[in-house]
Amino acid sequence: MDPGAGAAILVTGAAGTIGRRVIASLESIDRDVVALIGSEDADPGRGHVVRGDLLEPGTARRAVEALVARADGRPTAIIHLAAIPHPTNPPVRGFANNTAAAFNILDAAGELGVDRAVVASSMAAVGLAFGPPELRPHYLPIDEDHPTLVADSYGLSKAVTETVAESMHRRWGTAVCAVRFPFVAAGERLAKRLSEARSAPESLRAEVWSYLHTEDAAEYLVRLADADLQGFQIVNIAAPDTLSEVPTADLIGRFLPEVARGRTFVGHEVPLDLGRLERLLGARPARTWRTGHEEAMGM
Repeated sequence: MDPGAGAAILVTGAAGTIGRRVIASLESIDRDVVALIGSEDADPGRGHVVRGDLLEPGTARRAVEALVARADGRPTAIIHLAAIPHPTNPPVRGFANNTAAAFNILDAAGELGVDRAVVASSMAAVGLAFGPPELRPHYLPIDEDHPTLVADSYGLSKAVTETVAESMHRRWGTAVCAVRFPFVAAGERLAKRLSEARSAPESLRAEVWSYLHTEDAAEYLVRLADADLQGFQIVNIAAPDTLSEVPTADLIGRFLPEVARGRTFVGHEVPLDLGRLERLLGARPARTWRTGHEEAMGM
């Protein structure tokens, strides 16, 4: 049996786009679910709902206590999604929100003995997505050990969230996986991004033309929450291909010619290293916008 089979799971940010899909997925496999949402958020209609501001330590504790009570001795896991998912003005607002929310939920989880946590991070933690335009990756494909180049408040909030997660593992022994997401979308939002990739491929250079379908984001968060996680680790996740119709090697040659390549890129292969995810789960996301997959992509 999986170490996570039958586990009770707490989902923070459960009213968000990914959070709602995670809740629905967990309900479909008959999990006990605790959904943490903001005071003004719409009820997801599933799971045991806890309302409150995750910036308040008491809210985090109430949510984790509800998780432990529903687990009744079974394994427990947290999927932490609650965050402001973009740069803010003033910048300190997003930085303070994202880092404090991660600290409060992971500290409560550790103190109350939760087995493992999966934390939503971002490829922005590397620093390229919202950083100065002159920034370039040190090498391709970008792996989880790439040096941090972050100079923007959002990317910094995610880099610090990863540090918080590692610290909470050291403090409490909780197994924690920080998942670095690229641009996540489906339907019209994904179609708009594809249009941008066609008309101005240079505009997606900082994100190395990567993306992930929302359904894959939810599915792989659940898979990771069920996995035999050990220690603290960072994991890249993305669709297997780029958003561009231009072959990856040509994109790199045109827009990132000075960047060292660790391997030859075949076809439209995404220039992110997904090996750690595949070693951990034995799989990687398969949904793609390419011909024949429009229906699967919700387009």
